[in-house]
Amino acid sequence: MCSLVILILWFFLFRDDPFKSEVTWTAVISGYMKFGKVEMAEKLYGEMPLVKLVAMNCMIAGYVENGLSKEALKFFKRIVACGFMPNPSTLSSVLIGCSNLSSLSLGKQVHQFIYKSPLYLETTVRTSLLRMYCKCGVLDEAWSLFNEMPRKDLVTWNSMISGYAHYCKSDKALFLFNRMTS
Repeated sequence: MCSLVILILWFFLFRDDPFKSEVTWTAVISGYMKFGKVEMAEKLYGEMPLVKLVAMNCMIAGYVENGLSKEALKFFKRIVACGFMPNPSTLSSVLIGCSNLSSLSLGKQVHQFIYKSPLYLETTVRTSLLRMYCKCGVLDEAWSLFNEMPRKDLVTWNSMISGYAHYCKSDKALFLFNRMTS
């Protein structure tokens, strides 16, 4: 409750500020999303004089966090159609949205989009893909991605181990855990 009051006060300060920056616009939008005030965030986003990728990412992540994954994916399609190139943060949120919807077909479409971009080389992007396949229960595809990755960070390892553990593949999860720690 106290945080919501602070957000409201901050909005009034923001509204009266003649020198709003992209950072302040995005921070207020993020605050609205964190408190489930999606319509207010959408309204403010629509009023932004110049929209950049950070604000777009904020909207996509906010939709996903508020259980509106379909809206996040629609928003993503719109920004890509307008020529904006997503970054790893964008794709991570979009893939979480696909996982939340248990939409393997949408996840595969995003995979194809990523595969054709330079972002495919990013460890965080590949890990997000791997996690999406794990959450959708397609462990063979996740395992293929895991094996193709030239660099694996701790999140990558944990994602694959968790995927196996979640689907009662304890032998494979333990094998990977031992491989990771050796």
